[in-house]
Amino acid sequence: MVELDQREIVGYSLVDPEARDRWISLVRGISRWIEETGQKDKVVFHGTSRRLLPRILEEGMEPTDVELAVGPLEGMVQGSFWGDVHTASAYAEDTVFEREGKGEPGLGEPVLLAVRTDSLEEDCLLYPDLATLDFPMKGLTRLDEPEVQEAWIKGFRGMDWRDGLRDLGAIVATHDFYLDPDDFFVADSLDAVKERIEGLCRSVERP
Repeated sequence: MVELDQREIVGYSLVDPEARDRWISLVRGISRWIEETGQKDKVVFHGTSRRLLPRILEEGMEPTDVELAVGPLEGMVQGSFWGDVHTASAYAEDTVFEREGKGEPGLGEPVLLAVRTDSLEEDCLLYPDLATLDFPMKGLTRLDEPEVQEAWIKGFRGMDWRDGLRDLGAIVATHDFYLDPDDFFVADSLDAVKERIEGLCRSVERP
């Protein structure tokens, strides 16, 4: 079976054409803005579903077992998974299609959550998602570039989260508590992302 490029099948979890078009436009619009403005290491995303969203916004981001993803650390480690907009959108659609739709589209809606990385670093330690190194999804990493793959295989212990975001499209934030809902936001429009990222950047830079 041929593995499909995740960037080429964006929207597969949605049946309604208008909802699908909105989702595709959102993901690609955010990606384009991040590339054009150099914001790649300023914001990361988490993919989930509309059904799960109310609980997350009420209780916060629940920690889960991330031990296999952080590699060099010892013992059980808890945290949450984040990444660039394409990685997050792929996992959001997988949640809707596989877990909620049982292999059929149309029973849910993918959602993106976003957080500023400097805010995430205030409460968490950030690492590359090494599970992605072992099980990459086509189109979401740079591991098809031989020199990138070799660098990670030989030197993954020396890589930091920025390397992970750049080459793997995925990072891990370690925390054994629920992340405060006030620290992240629903990325339901490009304007919402711009407001939270650009607005805070300007306030930080203002003398």
